[in-house]
Amino acid sequence: MIDYYAHVAVQDQLRVQVGAAGGVSPSEQARLQELVDSASSEEGAALTGLFVDQVLAQAASDGVEASLLESAGALWKRGGALYDGVGEVRKAVEEAVSAPDAPGAVDAFNGAMSRMVDLLRDAKRLDSEIQQLRRELRPLKHLPPHPRQSDLPLSAWGYGDTFLARRGAAFTRALFDRAGGDSAATALAVGALTAYAGNVTGSAYLGHGVGGPRRSHRFRDRLARNAVGSWCAGQFAVPGPGALADKLRSQVPASGGPNPSPMAQFLAQALQDAYDPAQTPPLPDIDLGLRRVLRHLELYEVIRRPELPLPLTGTLGAVVSATSNGGLPQSQEPLLYPQSGGGTVSSGGEVTGADTTDQTSDNGGSCGWAGLIVFLLVFSIACVVGLIEEGDCTAGVRDVWDALVGGDEPEPTQVTAEGLTALAQSPVGPQIAHRLFEAQLGLWQAADQAFNYLALVGLIPPDDLLLTSPLYGQFLTLPPRELYPLQEDPMAEKTYGFDPSTPPEHPLQQASPFGSGDDPSVFVVGKAPEFALDLLLRIVREEPEAQNLDADADRGYLHPCWTTGSGGSVHDDPVPVQVLGYNET
Repeated sequence: MIDYYAHVAVQDQLRVQVGAAGGVSPSEQARLQELVDSASSEEGAALTGLFVDQVLAQAASDGVEASLLESAGALWKRGGALYDGVGEVRKAVEEAVSAPDAPGAVDAFNGAMSRMVDLLRDAKRLDSEIQQLRRELRPLKHLPPHPRQSDLPLSAWGYGDTFLARRGAAFTRALFDRAGGDSAATALAVGALTAYAGNVTGSAYLGHGVGGPRRSHRFRDRLARNAVGSWCAGQFAVPGPGALADKLRSQVPASGGPNPSPMAQFLAQALQDAYDPAQTPPLPDIDLGLRRVLRHLELYEVIRRPELPLPLTGTLGAVVSATSNGGLPQSQEPLLYPQSGGGTVSSGGEVTGADTTDQTSDNGGSCGWAGLIVFLLVFSIACVVGLIEEGDCTAGVRDVWDALVGGDEPEPTQVTAEGLTALAQSPVGPQIAHRLFEAQLGLWQAADQAFNYLALVGLIPPDDLLLTSPLYGQFLTLPPRELYPLQEDPMAEKTYGFDPSTPPEHPLQQASPFGSGDDPSVFVVGKAPEFALDLLLRIVREEPEAQNLDADADRGYLHPCWTTGSGGSVHDDPVPVQVLGYNET
């Protein structure tokens, strides 16, 4: 299964290929163009079809991932408010120190000092909730084992896994058969067909990079899927998650309605046409899946790395530069503008910060940023108090330390008009402004680490900055892959950042037709739209399908849907692969 962004990129490339299609009659060309035009004019319906795999997976899930992402989004908003608050304090202090005689300057300065203490209270509450979220994320329970890997019967699978492993071509045919002349239904059918083509080819690309299918490498697969999707978003100018959510929103009903939405009913009818209900799990609540997908996209828009704060410039910056080494003491080692590389793979061969630290501990890993937020604010307030009262940052820190250990909060410091003027005329005022810049930069670093962590555990896709990291870059150029697939790694929660070192799973298969060094464009521009166009042509020509292909590419490129048969297990050597006929579920 590929990512939202990769699906959209494939659909855009299908439009290009339809426009340049050769070997078709004028009437066929006109019909093909009519079909892709319907997806352009009914964007919400087309996205519903394009994301149907995600919709069904979310509808059938236990809701753990949706809940964790919701919690992360709420905390991110509060953290963003904290970051912005420190920025506003900075601005007020800089303006007051630059013009101490301006009307309201004293009140603005004192108000900023009081607000710093309020922000500290907010940070303490935020800290405990961040730690709780971390405890919930660390076991990676939002990425549960695949039912095939657990040898469960098909009837006990989640519907999302069932959908990817069975009758994908038959489902797309059922959609077109039911669409008739309805433009929205046709757009959904085109989207679903494109998603099927994208999954069949793109999942082979993912498996090639990962070393095996999602079934046996679920943590590594999620990392790869998100990396490839983010790469596609940038490479093919895919709309951002907020824009995709806006396009999809018209198709998503509010919760609590008495009846399924029209799109949910349409999808349910096609699923009932394609799948044998005696062998498959019950249909999930499709509208619930739609709401979760919409919320996913909305929260991806929320959880973004903040902009770096700007350092002091002009007169204030010049004073700080002149006095920081020879005048007033530094509060800490200078914080440099960081370059995030997602440094989350240790030299010991483990993915640090995900699930490698002691499960009973709340320290370690990449979540030191939680306590860092509170420490930064306490340290900054203490330093400012020391500078104002004694001209010495260190003295303020020493005075406040006992209060910090005891859980008490420092009192906000206040100045008179004469005191503010004195601060402005000495190096102390600029140094106070500089300490606040350091605090805001430290909060940025905490947000940077938090973003990296959420991407590392697969809850959000990496951004452009993280894609420059080898951790994600390894999936953007394919390695040589002589043995495929590789068996599940029993230590995967600690090692999923690295290529598996496990033995191959027999029978061996071709991972993909793609070459070493190929990037995701080999399926986005080439194989996926070609495959989708071929499917559309067969539908236009009313030619029958002969085979349903595994949309997870579980056994490699263009492998048919399969089962282990009665009594067989995916843990047998070799795996007893039994290919399913077109009409078999």
